[in-house]
Amino acid sequence: MAVNMSEFVPDTNLNWLALAACVYGNITAGRALCCLGLVGTNPKRGYKRASELDGNSLLKMHQAGMSLRSISAKVGANRDTVKRALMMLGVVEF
Repeated sequence: MAVNMSEFVPDTNLNWLALAACVYGNITAGRALCCLGLVGTNPKRGYKRASELDGNSLLKMHQAGMSLRSISAKVGANRDTVKRALMMLGVVEF
């Protein structure tokens, strides 16, 4: 169960608690601020490499006629990354 610590701690000390949580608790700054009820609730989305994408599913979606934009939205990667992955798989037409 998550507890919002900002109710119990003065406003001037919240940033210090977030810093201590990052240093001693081994968590990200965004997560620490989220626990305190402050800014930074969502961690940044990580980048995906073309080699990390599942080639079989990319090929099936491409052969089904899906656009690069719709494929990239479905797999959660950038459109250029999906295009690069399909090119690595031998697809020439887009």
